[in-house]
Amino acid sequence: MDREFNRESLQAIYRMLLEMAKGNFDFQIECTNRHDELEGLMLLLNLTVQKLKKNRNQFLWLNKDREFVKIQTACFLLDSDYRIVHFQSEMEYLKEKFENLPEGEKFSAFLTEESKNQWSKSIINLKDKKQWFLILPLNYSFQKSLQFSLHSVIAKVTCKKSEFYLVYSSQPNLEQNNLFNVPEIKSNDTISIWDQQLFQDIHSYIENHLEKPLISYYDLASLFNTNEHKIKVGFKEVYGLTPFQLHREKRIERSKILIANTDLFLTEIAEKMGFSTYPQFSKTFKIITGISPRTYKK
Repeated sequence: MDREFNRESLQAIYRMLLEMAKGNFDFQIECTNRHDELEGLMLLLNLTVQKLKKNRNQFLWLNKDREFVKIQTACFLLDSDYRIVHFQSEMEYLKEKFENLPEGEKFSAFLTEESKNQWSKSIINLKDKKQWFLILPLNYSFQKSLQFSLHSVIAKVTCKKSEFYLVYSSQPNLEQNNLFNVPEIKSNDTISIWDQQLFQDIHSYIENHLEKPLISYYDLASLFNTNEHKIKVGFKEVYGLTPFQLHREKRIERSKILIANTDLFLTEIAEKMGFSTYPQFSKTFKIITGISPRTYKK
């Protein structure tokens, strides 16, 4: 019995690690009441993927004006008895599970027990025309001991006196390394949405004024109608850098683009990026990149 349990759980762990490597953080391993090392490993893995998912969401919010995110979708067409009559998906792991389904399978058969109960209660509102559509986080049972959660929209469609239901599930598809480098915000729950918007506005201001020295904390506070302390502490808490550190890194980042893609002299680039002298530019460039501008140009 123990060996069977271990094999199923290890298969779930292997699959979850594979999906994590692809940037999919919507899987969770179903834990049991056993108190052994394997159970501890599964709990740790679930906590890790939850933290990565939180970082992903944080990354998307903080970079909503600068990042393009591909959305993967899955669509189920159900008949009036909620049986699957058609399925289409861009998600490989869903294709693997649903493409060769026997005809007439109930949609709820592929949900976890918790989601089955939620589905049964919510779908009544659609059937009785109390709502036009539903938005639910559905937990799909992928294989034994493994499940994944997808935000889903369920809508009722009437065609020639027949009722159908569309279940549209989606998830972001991120394969960017910088997702894993997002600084953890330990006090994320205490930072209001207004302060997060404030820090994003300051971030945008910095990126739009790289060609000149950054104004002082006092002037930043006056410009954004806030106080210096909030900018000094809160901005770094969100972005992992002070405004001046971010300004310096972004200037060098843009300088690298100019060096690689233009015929400008290094002295011209230094002047264009607002450095008072070339030695100051060269020193800052080396601090950030580890090499001099001349070496980078070669």
